[in-house]
Parts: sequence; structure tokens; C-alpha cells
Amino acid sequence: PPLEVYKTKIGREITIAPVYENTDSETTFNWTIDGKSICTTSTLTFSADEAGRYFILISATNARGTTEKEIRTVSISL
Repeated sequence: PPLEVYKTKIGREITIAPVYENTDSETTFNWTIDGKSICTTSTLTFSADEAGRYFILISATNARGTTEKEIRTVSISL
């Protein structure tokens, strides 16, 4: 599947809410940037302090295993 790209202005919050398949009440979520955990809920509210590209990895884990997806955000200054 193609890489999802979200565009935003510096300091403006965006909410990333993927549609998940095969999740249940035991599913755990972990959003990371450069290996650092930034959120553990099913959705992410993201705001960048600097212009640039941010590659965010979402991991969903349950008894069936772990699924990961990369999402890119581009923050611009205007």
C-alpha cells in the first residue's frame, strides 16, 4: 500500500486515526518516531515544532501478532 502523507503547518495539531482490522480489546498500540515512543493509544494527535519530514511508525499488537505501518507527516512554515 502507498505511504500515507499528512501535511500540516508548524505548531498546528493533526489527528491521525487509522482504520484497524482484526483488533480487539487486548490490542496495544505504539506510535514511534526514530524509535522513541510518542503515544500508546489507537489515534495520534501530532504537532511539529520545526519544519521537516517526520516518519511515524504505528504498531498494533495482539494475540494474532504485530502489524506495523509507516506514516509520514510534512510540517511547513508559512
